[in-house]
Amino acid sequence: MHAIRAVLPAIATGLAISTAALAAQPMISPGEWEVNATVTEARLPGAPAAMTEAMKKPHVSRHCLTPEQAARGPQDLFSHGGSGCKLVHYSAKNGKMDGAMQCTSPTMGKMTVKTSGEYAASHYHAVSNMVVDGPRGAGRMVTEVTGRRIGKCK
Repeated sequence: MHAIRAVLPAIATGLAISTAALAAQPMISPGEWEVNATVTEARLPGAPAAMTEAMKKPHVSRHCLTPEQAARGPQDLFSHGGSGCKLVHYSAKNGKMDGAMQCTSPTMGKMTVKTSGEYAASHYHAVSNMVVDGPRGAGRMVTEVTGRRIGKCK
């Protein structure tokens, strides 16, 4: 379960960069972004109730989206789930986005993350549904992510 908790910031950061980057066609605002990720549902086999409740605490992160990253386009930035992860699908148009990523690891097993939401040049809102098929069985986690550009990079 520690591995799933450890992956959450990577997923949140990846979603922050990726969802913001999806607006790159035709425009995204480079700069400092603040991302809020909250686990709204966590059903993980073998995880103590206290652990799943602790996972539901909001996770806030900040990152700088450079002009070069914004110009690269969405596909490069969508699959930041970490090593062992690959982009399966993405689509972004008319302010709506959706995508899917698959990951495998020795400790977590197979994980599929499907994300959908809305975006604009300076903000976004997305919901990710993660399904885990791991050594302890199947599990599910739902994460709501919002991001907003808060200014120039420091």
